[in-house]
Amino acid sequence: MKQPRVKLREERIVTADLEVRSAADGQPTQITGHPVVYNRWSEDLGGFRERVIHGAATKTLGEADIRVLFNHDVNFILGRNRAGTATFADTASALKMTCQPPETDTIRDLVIVPMQRGDLTQMSFAFRTVRDEWRQPPDTLVKDGLWERDLLEFAMYDASIVTFPAYTQTDAQARDAMGLLDGLAGLDLRQISALITRLERGITPTDADIDLLTGSIAVLRSYLPDAPAAEAGHAPEPQAAGGPPVAHLRRLLEHKAREAGLAA
Repeated sequence: MKQPRVKLREERIVTADLEVRSAADGQPTQITGHPVVYNRWSEDLGGFRERVIHGAATKTLGEADIRVLFNHDVNFILGRNRAGTATFADTASALKMTCQPPETDTIRDLVIVPMQRGDLTQMSFAFRTVRDEWRQPPDTLVKDGLWERDLLEFAMYDASIVTFPAYTQTDAQARDAMGLLDGLAGLDLRQISALITRLERGITPTDADIDLLTGSIAVLRSYLPDAPAAEAGHAPEPQAAGGPPVAHLRRLLEHKAREAGLAA
């Protein structure tokens, strides 16, 4: 079982004590939160789970020029440590962030008001791994087990208040794409969706993944017109092996595309 691969730039989501205090008595608006939580295992990140070890942020806090952003968008900056509009404090359990967002209508409408309403409740931090340690699951758990990763040191790019967690968003996009194929016999859409998510994250496919992919391709290929008949100039309605004609497949996809808002 190969160790999962990770990208140069990674993002992680945290739901922990994100709050905003409105300006009062001449005091600026203040946002506080914990973009990094230590020694807590993550969910399945695509073949592995991880925990951030206390001390992993110590060096980057002393060296990096860290921004606080909205949705990791550099056009919406809420604070910056070198400008004194954001501070990061290392505690035993988490990295605490405090920032003073600009008093503009744009930031108020996009960030402050949605936070006050409870629409924005999560943070994410973007980073590059400097040092980590991996552990392979025991042989008895290889099929269903997850690799374990300890993140020992990272270089932090930014902390962001986010509308959607990065990985949940990726999973949802994969589900939406595969949802267009609901109703086709012979396709395990849940497994295909999970496989696509793992491949998007750079996880090396297993033999079972390859079998799933090649089998799914075979099912989809069965919907193609018969090549010899097409070359002979015949134009019968192409029929899928054991399935509906291609025209029906096309109508099914168009209908589901309209339902998903992907077509007019």
